[in-house]
Amino acid sequence: TTLLIVKGLGELKAMGAIRVSRNDSLGAMLERGVRFLDRQYQEDFDAMKEKPKSLYGSPLYYLYARSFFPEIALTPKRYTAYKHYKKLLIKADATSGTLMQKALRMLTLVRFNKHRKAKAIAEVVRQSSLSSDEMGIYWRDNANRWGWNWLWDSNTTTTQALLIEAFVQLRQPTDVIARMQQWLLKQKQTTQWNNSVATAQAVHALLMATPRSLIQEGGVDVTVGNQSVEGLQDGKHGISQKVWSPMEIAPSLAKVNLQKSSATPSWGAMTWEYYEEND
Repeated sequence: TTLLIVKGLGELKAMGAIRVSRNDSLGAMLERGVRFLDRQYQEDFDAMKEKPKSLYGSPLYYLYARSFFPEIALTPKRYTAYKHYKKLLIKADATSGTLMQKALRMLTLVRFNKHRKAKAIAEVVRQSSLSSDEMGIYWRDNANRWGWNWLWDSNTTTTQALLIEAFVQLRQPTDVIARMQQWLLKQKQTTQWNNSVATAQAVHALLMATPRSLIQEGGVDVTVGNQSVEGLQDGKHGISQKVWSPMEIAPSLAKVNLQKSSATPSWGAMTWEYYEEND
């Protein structure tokens, strides 16, 4: 729980959503949380008979969360584990680890100013991606294999969102990032974003580098029967709606024509509502 809280506050800090100062209650609480993690992971490290030779699982998540707060200095007693895990991070092969682990490693390396190493991982990740006009860019390995999609560290939405964040920070091509974001939107349309953590991560990934192709207004012309539908425009949310009264319903309305002139992803639906009298 502490690790998730520190991670979340670190992400908010990186976004500029919160300011952390030792002089306020939030900063004091955060420092206690970070120092608790330092102590806990150092004690676990000291208890190991054989020190780890690769970085994965909880120590990787710790290093990711800890990297948000370089201003909170490590004490000499707590530095051994951190130093060992950081060394493993830097020397790890670019091809090793799951997609989630690669995303966390890229983001952590960026904060350690190891951009060349992070870009090598990004290139490996790009080479294993799949692409389609409908789904955008995604990864076959980013799948819910064990039924644990409710966990943030095995969630397909969170994995894609963290990959997007890493690609943005590494200044990868904007068209690649846009198509990765397209997959997130498609998941929301066809299934769901699974939980609140995944939803927050997905929204952040969409807002941090939303290309114009995802926010263009208009571009869709709808004709129902012989009527051009303009409907009720909601400029804030990009939603259009048209409602016909019962007296306006006619067989000709069953013919719908759509013409799209922009690259903006768009979704729509047409429903027929009716009432039955119950005796």
